Amino acid sequence: MNWTEVKIYTTTEGIEPLTGSLLSLGIQGFMIEDAQDFDEFLHDTTPHWDYIDQEVMKKMKNCESSVTLYVADNPQGMEELAGAREILARLKSEDPDGKYGRLEMEIKNVNEEDWSNAWKKYYHPIRVGERLVVCPSWEEYERQPEDVVLTLNPGMAFGTGTHDTTRLCMELLENGTRAGHKILLFSQFTSMLDVIAGRLSKEKIRFYMLTGATPKGRRMQMVSDFHKDDVMVFLISLKAGGTGLNLTAADVVIHYDPWWNAAAQDQATDRAHRMGQENQVTVFRLVTSHTVEENILKLQERKRDLADSVVTEGTGSFAGLTREDLLAMLDT
Repeated sequence: MNWTEVKIYTTTEGIEPLTGSLLSLGIQGFMIEDAQDFDEFLHDTTPHWDYIDQEVMKKMKNCESSVTLYVADNPQGMEELAGAREILARLKSEDPDGKYGRLEMEIKNVNEEDWSNAWKKYYHPIRVGERLVVCPSWEEYERQPEDVVLTLNPGMAFGTGTHDTTRLCMELLENGTRAGHKILLFSQFTSMLDVIAGRLSKEKIRFYMLTGATPKGRRMQMVSDFHKDDVMVFLISLKAGGTGLNLTAADVVIHYDPWWNAAAQDQATDRAHRMGQENQVTVFRLVTSHTVEENILKLQERKRDLADSVVTEGTGSFAGLTREDLLAMLDT
């Protein structure tokens, strides 16, 4: 079956009445691009983001709000398309001031493909840092003498090796260890630590990994060795190693993914900020835009603002509590 892509240009004010009318027509799925969201992001990036893809930034500038839908190339789809045209005509008649924008359609035919293989054309060998090359198994790559090639056979949903967070993380690890920094990397997912461990092994970067399955004796031995040997990276499960460890040998902390509990991440960072730390500690928090991670980050900031407000005013029964105590209470 073939499909028709229908892109309707509107404004931020026009999105709600347009999508509401389309829903009443029986069209359930849309892709919404709101220019106001893009504008707010472009003008408020510094406090919240460590890394932003410049190509994404270019696309976001001068963006026009739009609603995109897909209708089947059959009689029912043609009825839906005709109904969408009637909706646009009605909204135009109800909007003499033009606050809903131009309300024009852009139509494009989309031929059905073998989706199980069509996505592969978008993935090619990618260099991450100076030595690591991520190469899909179906691509030929002429290996250079200094290259470390990681061959993947990814599925459509996970493991392509091209995610910005993973690429940035590997660059931080590669550059940091080369510069002589010892690094703590926290993730709430042990499966993610396994992926990073595989990359580090390919790169021949030695590391320790601590999860909930690590025996207590082994934990203490790794912590002790990390202070004395030349192992530069410590991969740690946030819940298993976020408290109770002294890891002042590290001067770089990376949080691969955010967690709802802001206090837990702060406590994890404190593994390097313990008594005996003589160096400045640099902390990286990696966040993927347009995902639930943005909402987690906003929630963390609201909790911190509330805790700071209570600590500053410091009255009543809360006066004896620290900021960390209050953050922990907010996460229970």
